[in-house]
Amino acid sequence: MSEVKWFESPTLGERYCKITSPRRPAIYVFPKDLTNTYALVAVKYGSVDRKFKPDGKADFIEVPDGVAHFLEHRMFTDEDGNDIFEHFAALGADANAYTSYDRTVYYFNCTENFEEAFGLLLHMVAHPCFTDEQVSREQGIIEQEIRMYDDEPEDVCYQNLLAAMYHVHPVRVNVCGTVASIAKITPGLLYDCHRTFYSAGNMVIIICGRVDYGRVAEIVDANIPLSGAAEPLRFAYEEPAEVVLRRVTARRQVSKPVFAIGIKNTDISPDPVARLREHLLQRVLTRMIFATSGELYNSLYDKELITAPFAYSYDAVPSGSFSHVIASGSAENPDKVFERTAEYITALCRRGIDKADFERCRRVVLSRIIGRFDSTERIAHSMIDPAFRGIDIFEEQPVLEGLTKEDAEMLLCRFYKEDKFVLSVVLPKGDHS
Repeated sequence: MSEVKWFESPTLGERYCKITSPRRPAIYVFPKDLTNTYALVAVKYGSVDRKFKPDGKADFIEVPDGVAHFLEHRMFTDEDGNDIFEHFAALGADANAYTSYDRTVYYFNCTENFEEAFGLLLHMVAHPCFTDEQVSREQGIIEQEIRMYDDEPEDVCYQNLLAAMYHVHPVRVNVCGTVASIAKITPGLLYDCHRTFYSAGNMVIIICGRVDYGRVAEIVDANIPLSGAAEPLRFAYEEPAEVVLRRVTARRQVSKPVFAIGIKNTDISPDPVARLREHLLQRVLTRMIFATSGELYNSLYDKELITAPFAYSYDAVPSGSFSHVIASGSAENPDKVFERTAEYITALCRRGIDKADFERCRRVVLSRIIGRFDSTERIAHSMIDPAFRGIDIFEEQPVLEGLTKEDAEMLLCRFYKEDKFVLSVVLPKGDHS
């Protein structure tokens, strides 16, 4: 018997429901009267899930790096060997997927034929087909993808940064895996991982648009088999607090050095609401520190140390297994940028945060949270983290509104410790500085 629970935000004038039933995935339906409908299936299975205890098994098993990404690629072939992308296109639906550290997400966007496209998406996710020939062909395709990334300066810089930050956590390895690791993948291994992770308790289904939630539940029931499997037990990596290296260098075909600055954190709360609070605080803090309107960027720009904006982010998974801040860009002297950045953050921790600056950045973040409710795509994807955390997406606004300058100062001094800073640089070939 299904249970339907509605969540509402009087402030935003928005509502959605969560449909739960035994041995079925949780379904989130967000009614939105826009021209398009967006649907996704999010599986709690990503590149860091390489060591786990399958349901009913006593021991942990370890699989090669890159299996989750490889599996995602192979899901778009049906039992007859046909390309499922073509089936979506015939329905007028734009479909795709991605794999990250902690999830695999399959999605489509359409203005018509929603029910047919939705059924196709669900059937695809629940009924894989892997053959030796398909796996062999995919290994060649993904090998080319891996080698392409190894030629991209920004990707090399980013991946080297993670490897310099983390000792053992698999976040240090490329989501695609390595040429050696994907060579070990077999159809049997893909079926085992699909059976383990693509179960009702380990995925969520999210739809946003002009749909009837009752009909959505019927389509799910018709296409997703009942599953009593529990969520797989992931191996808990004991990651040291210290970084591996303070500085790492590579050389590629670039006209100007590319850099990435990482700040590692292993002090992570087990409480999902506390992690949500920290995530929102970090969105405010990173904007204060790295945005073009901030003091740091303008001081670097005035000294001609940097000419383009930082790209910056706070990365943390809902499970709480890792978190870090990364800021990247290009500069003639990355070491000087790194030095000035560390000095600025250390000084900011000593003197405290300007209240007006904090409030301005908090309002910017708040406006972006509110603004996403104008897009079915942004709504659907922004609901994944709260669904994985088991919290209501509407909690984000009041939590953000309740944050204070003092909260930000405490996090700044706890998280942004100078000995946790790492610099990754990609220099032009022939530059031996």
